[in-house]
Amino acid sequence: MNTITCTTEIAASREQVFDLIQDESKVGLWMEGVEQLVFQENEKEVGVHFTQHVREGRHLHSYSGEIIQFDPPREYGIWVGNEAFMMQVLYTLEDSGNSCTLNYEARIIQANWFVGLLAGLFKFMTKRLLRRHMANLKQLAENGFVEESVPALS
Repeated sequence: MNTITCTTEIAASREQVFDLIQDESKVGLWMEGVEQLVFQENEKEVGVHFTQHVREGRHLHSYSGEIIQFDPPREYGIWVGNEAFMMQVLYTLEDSGNSCTLNYEARIIQANWFVGLLAGLFKFMTKRLLRRHMANLKQLAENGFVEESVPALS
């Protein structure tokens, strides 16, 4: 199991950032490759399942997921994956007056040793991608848009 964490200050309200994280119509604005997020229920709550359609290169992949934590505007947790891996993601937002602190944690669980070996080899790329997503989210929350080339948060 690999764990990736990232903490960043965002000059936007906790409510605004939470909305960008959990609103299926906005996730694709900051999370590269996400083309569609389809929830099986209208209400967001723990236990609700969804399908995430992600473009990876020229291929469109579908991943199953479930909301595992939902406490607006403080915490949003999901698991998402397929037969090869599962990723448990937790976004925690702390209020800092006119800004907020976003704590991001992703636990990646591989289905077998071979997938684990590949994940270990490409961990730096996964880490960079997830940090770039956080940089995109920060920019979207603060500026209302994401530039084409946003550097990853370190």
